[in-house]
Amino acid sequence: MVPLHNEVENVDELVERVLRACERYGDDAELILVDDGSTDATPDGLRAWHRRAPRAVGVVVLRARSGQHAALLAGLRSSAGAAVVTLDGDLQDPPEEIPRFVARIERGVDLVSGRRVERTDSLHRRLLSGLLRRVGPVISGVPAHDYGCMFRGYSRPVVESVLRSRALSPYVPVLAHRAAHSFDEVTIHHQRRGAGRSKYDLRSLLRLALDLSIGSSEREPRTIGWIGAGIAITAALLVGAIAGGAARLLGTGPSAAAFAAGQVALAGGSLLAMRWILGSYIASAARRRRAGPVPAIAELLEPHHRSAGRSGAPRQEQRPPRVLLCGFREVGHFVLGHLIEKGAGLVAVATHRESEEDRRAWPSVIELAARHHIPVLLSDRVRSERFERRLAELGVDLIVSAYYRRILPPAVLALATRGAFNLHPSLLPAYRGRAPINWALLRGEKETGVTIHEMTERPDAGPIVAQRAVAIAESDDAATLSVKMARAAAALFEQTWPSLCSGSYTARPQDESKAFWVEKRGPEDGRIDWCRSAAEIYNLVRAVARPFPGAFTGDGGDRLTIWRAVVTEAEEDPAELPGAPLCHDGRWAIACGDGGWLVPLEIEIGGAGSVQGRALEIELAGWAAGRSRGGAPLAGEAG
Repeated sequence: MVPLHNEVENVDELVERVLRACERYGDDAELILVDDGSTDATPDGLRAWHRRAPRAVGVVVLRARSGQHAALLAGLRSSAGAAVVTLDGDLQDPPEEIPRFVARIERGVDLVSGRRVERTDSLHRRLLSGLLRRVGPVISGVPAHDYGCMFRGYSRPVVESVLRSRALSPYVPVLAHRAAHSFDEVTIHHQRRGAGRSKYDLRSLLRLALDLSIGSSEREPRTIGWIGAGIAITAALLVGAIAGGAARLLGTGPSAAAFAAGQVALAGGSLLAMRWILGSYIASAARRRRAGPVPAIAELLEPHHRSAGRSGAPRQEQRPPRVLLCGFREVGHFVLGHLIEKGAGLVAVATHRESEEDRRAWPSVIELAARHHIPVLLSDRVRSERFERRLAELGVDLIVSAYYRRILPPAVLALATRGAFNLHPSLLPAYRGRAPINWALLRGEKETGVTIHEMTERPDAGPIVAQRAVAIAESDDAATLSVKMARAAAALFEQTWPSLCSGSYTARPQDESKAFWVEKRGPEDGRIDWCRSAAEIYNLVRAVARPFPGAFTGDGGDRLTIWRAVVTEAEEDPAELPGAPLCHDGRWAIACGDGGWLVPLEIEIGGAGSVQGRALEIELAGWAAGRSRGGAPLAGEAG
């Protein structure tokens, strides 16, 4: 893995030499090139190599320059190998040495560091490197000989530990040293730059040293501040002693000695004030940077041997993914529980704020996540930079969406280098969009189902990974069908998750000729149009039954909500206007547009609570009498 910044002159030679060095590994090797905000043609050169060698070369393009170590983090997140070797893109690290690093990792060494000899750097770089070599072990506790060398090999456990780190600064070598159980060094012969000029001037190197001293130190900034306070007090006492000695030596009077003491006190107080201000600033900066600066990715081009699963061929991954679950309702709750049970690498759960009504209807995703100490993201603005930045900080590389109500933007989907998958409650490509369960009932379908598909920029349009059909009974309503769908979704996800996690699934494209979209439904969509057929009105009652607002007619205190009903056959010559309530065949019923009758089994009038049986007959008779006296319309009410 190689981070690059404005190295267009070196790209071709670099890639050719790396690929030659890795030929012995065949398809088990891949080259990840990370562009760190280049302003020249470097990104174009990297894309060209991805097109030229798509199975071997992957490209990560950062939105802006983030620094070498932040670029290293982005590259590590995009890697998938059991061993990861990093090197600079200026050809001062000879790629032909890569096998030596891999061999040590394969023998069980966790971290292999390069140690450069015969340095060809400028004088100021050699001086600063020498200084880091001497003070680095004191600051960080890591006994390395060459802190500035990026030619290193990491085992997969070390990479995962680095990516989980919340250090103040992304000084990757020190983070890796702390995670490694074994360490070795490889001597390499430093070479001159292939072309171009070094991108690390004195200011950049000093910033690197600051990252090491602050971000990698195991000592908290407050501790350093107290040490500074001790030094300031000692200095003040020393200056006071010197001033007192000078007063006695010069034979000055008490007033001169008092003046000198005042000057010392003022200087000491100023030092303490400056220490307090600086300590507060450092502590505040530490809190702000606790998650570590993680760069935003503008473009990701995976090696094709890894992304093959998205086009139908099995895909292989060598490490467990870092999972974000976007979930809600009972299905989101089940998926979360299953991922917890299987020990998946859950880094966060994105969900919606739960109302009291939500908690009565479905188990709480928030409570389950809290019990297992999983961070919960309640952002309603998934298209915000803050939401995207938070996911990047968490290192998300696989996303699972289960009954989540937000459409994830392309920038968020791009973070999921291991795939983003949605569990949709319909047999796609039919019923893309919102409320597919309700729409299936409303249209009188006899079958529906659940689909797991890859998420793309177009909602519900990605390739299908797995499906399971669910039969719809004539007596099913929104509540009973939701239970069936939840069980099917749980079984399908349980069956499919191992292949999603490993990347070994296969996916097929959707048949666009059979696709159609359904829109979100609101409470007013439950208003009954009595001019429609009895079957259509019955389907509406089923579609919006609890936990949804219900099918209704009338308004205010006259509002009749029908929770359950049956229908009778249509009459050839209907005698009643649509919407007319009367006692029909010994039961209260309401006439429909086709001559059929809707027979309510459970109703609610004016929000006074639902009734059924004998109480329903009494309530419905009173409601019918009231409508007759008030001259309420008996025909269709829907506009």
